[in-house]
Amino acid sequence: TYVFLTASFSLRIEGEPDEYGQPQPAVYGLNTGYKDDAIVTNSVVTPADEFDGLRRACTGWSLADEQGGPITSATTASATFTMTTNMVLTWHWTNEYELAVNPSSGGNVTTYKNGWYTNDFVVTDILAEPASGRFFAGWTGPGVPTGKEFENPITLVMDRPRIFSPVFGVIGGQDKTWNGTSRWEDTDAWTPSGVPATNDRIIVNSGKLILGTSRSVSSMTVNKNATLSFTNSVSLHADNGILVYTNALITIEGPFDDEQEASKIHLTGSSLNLQAGGKILADACGYIASTNDGFGLGKGFAGGSGGGHGGKGGDRSGLIFGGDAYDEPSAPVLPGSSGGGVEPTSFSGSGGGVIRIDVGQLYLDGIISANGEGAPVTGTGAGAGGSVYITCNHFYGSGSISVKGGNARSNGGGGAGGRIAVDYNTMDSNNSVTYSASAGTSLVNGYIRAINPSFLAPPGLGTLWLSKSDGWLTPVWDRFKSVVLHAGSDTNLTLPSLYMTNCIVNVASGYGLDVRGDVLIASNSHLLVSGDPGITISSNLHLHGGQFYIMESSDFHIKGDAFITNGAQFHVVSRVPDEDRGFGTLAKISGRVEIAKDSWIYPQSDRDTGGSTHWFVGALRIAEGGGINAVGRGYIGGFPTDGSGPGYGDGASNRGGGGAYGGKGGWGYWNGWRNEGGESYGEAENPVEAGSGGGGAGPARAGGGSGGGLVWIESGRDVTVHGLITSTGGKGGYDSGSGSGGGIKITTVRFHGDGTGRPEADGGDAYSTETGPGGGGRIAVFYRFNEFEGSMSVEPGGSGPDYVGLGSPEKAPTEGTIYIKQLEPDPCFFIFF
Repeated sequence: TYVFLTASFSLRIEGEPDEYGQPQPAVYGLNTGYKDDAIVTNSVVTPADEFDGLRRACTGWSLADEQGGPITSATTASATFTMTTNMVLTWHWTNEYELAVNPSSGGNVTTYKNGWYTNDFVVTDILAEPASGRFFAGWTGPGVPTGKEFENPITLVMDRPRIFSPVFGVIGGQDKTWNGTSRWEDTDAWTPSGVPATNDRIIVNSGKLILGTSRSVSSMTVNKNATLSFTNSVSLHADNGILVYTNALITIEGPFDDEQEASKIHLTGSSLNLQAGGKILADACGYIASTNDGFGLGKGFAGGSGGGHGGKGGDRSGLIFGGDAYDEPSAPVLPGSSGGGVEPTSFSGSGGGVIRIDVGQLYLDGIISANGEGAPVTGTGAGAGGSVYITCNHFYGSGSISVKGGNARSNGGGGAGGRIAVDYNTMDSNNSVTYSASAGTSLVNGYIRAINPSFLAPPGLGTLWLSKSDGWLTPVWDRFKSVVLHAGSDTNLTLPSLYMTNCIVNVASGYGLDVRGDVLIASNSHLLVSGDPGITISSNLHLHGGQFYIMESSDFHIKGDAFITNGAQFHVVSRVPDEDRGFGTLAKISGRVEIAKDSWIYPQSDRDTGGSTHWFVGALRIAEGGGINAVGRGYIGGFPTDGSGPGYGDGASNRGGGGAYGGKGGWGYWNGWRNEGGESYGEAENPVEAGSGGGGAGPARAGGGSGGGLVWIESGRDVTVHGLITSTGGKGGYDSGSGSGGGIKITTVRFHGDGTGRPEADGGDAYSTETGPGGGGRIAVFYRFNEFEGSMSVEPGGSGPDYVGLGSPEKAPTEGTIYIKQLEPDPCFFIFF
């Protein structure tokens, strides 16, 4: 008996460019069981898959064997063929788009060409004709091609659905009132019905009006409890001005990622009147939050660092650095970046959005805000502030502008401040608008991270740019809440006097302050001046509970007295040393310097070069409980390398060595001697160098302690020390060496102080009994008359290895030097300023 087997073939059905429609009776995919010479018919219904103005039209089919060899084809929607092998049937499709020009009151479209058109078909001469008393005001709707809003007749390329309608305006304009919660094109939400024309007066009476296309109108009024919301990068122009009432809101749809077009609020026209209680808000409407790296040019990084914009974003514990600063201070147009998140589900904060205002008259009594979002959960990064860019002819008001960075929670990085720019011709003399571009707080284990010598940087303030210096030339600075000052082309600002209360101002590098009268910096206020030309105060400095920072200036001069009281802080960060004069910054205070209880001067040496500040003062008096603090403000400790400075402690592996200056640094020990301590350097009688840093431990360990800074004072009269002058070395971090004591040099006519007075330059204590302590520093005092009853100390750091018990006392840190000398009588001993 013989059995004859009949061949069985397969038919794969595909779609090109995709599987549109529904082939019948066989469907898309692999179909099997076809006998040899079987006749197959397969069909599709065309058009198919219609949705939202788009459908698919079949342009035919093609048949091939399974290797791709062509068999036959046709331009029909039904295929019939005989199976002789395994085959592939492909249905070919193209897009068809709907053209729907809808009618509108006030006129007609005389050449309607509505229907469906294949991709890239050109439709010509669609003509709108207004009725009597009306005029053609443009086309409106999502299908109007960009740049053709006012073309009549209009020609279209059908590369997308085109659904729109004409707008016929009333000659002379009319009031158009909105009561709805949808987009501008919703004709039924307007009274009278229909989309407004360019000469209409718009009243947003209630609900929410969404603007997704740029519009031009006669005027715009946003009433109490109503909202105007921008989406996409569009603008609103009002020939006769924009009025925003109390409790009214202009806002933005967002936030967005790198692939999306960022929305912005863009207002132009003859005027903007933002009444008290009215708001223009783009908070958290910049780059969107993330559970990984953030978004934007200054994105925070995965693990939880802060987003950057006007300043750098805050670092996160574990050395995850914050996002970079970007954008132009004088013309900011970019959103704030989001912070870094933590996978899989911990989101960061979003950045602030963009607000652009270009008007003739600006009356700002309300709130303009583009703040970054705070971190919503522990350990993630916060978003940076956004941009507010204003150009106007006249500037009035008493409102506020804010681009604050978001706050972080425990261990996360705070968001940087954003950018504010106001380019104006004249500012009203009663203008009292406040500005804030504050950085968000960064917290580590619950403590706010302040300026410190660690490797983790807090987020930076944002910037405020004013086109003319008169915006700053006011004797009371209570309007500038937290900003970096940019003053247009005026690089040196002259003030009659300066009183700061409840504000934080950083004067950007390249700008200088020349204050002809007194400067008073009250509690909760900070003034920072960086670079040159720096600051000159022609009268007195009253640092009354505030904080004053001079950063890397070549010199500064206070021609009167300096009073540091009520818990005030005076920080001076030296520039790199000048080769000719041998020090970094020259500080001149012609009168007396009074440092009260709980008040401090903090001299900071350059951490890489050791450049330090040389102080010339008329007289100095330090009260008990106050003083000069240069602890750990010398050469920086290593991370995870050798420390810095001539007497650096060795690092790079576990148990770092201590730094040296007047005394040598201690070795580190762990199952044997590890990193060496530094060797002493300098001169006992001329201690004008900073202390050296300890060696850092291996990767993932904390850094070495920094050396003590340099306190170098020359006085033409008295130096009275009832408090503390300290240049002790910094304590090393985990498994790292500590810094050496720094230098203290005092030259004066009369050296005075009771038993509470104490200059000290001790070495930094060891982190553990295995790490190297710092060596002692150096103190030298030159005087004509000595009435000092206090104590001095240059002891090495303690708490290190048991050097004697381990049989190597020579590896222990040693004390520094104290040099005291009475000057010979000299009738010419005084200091010129």
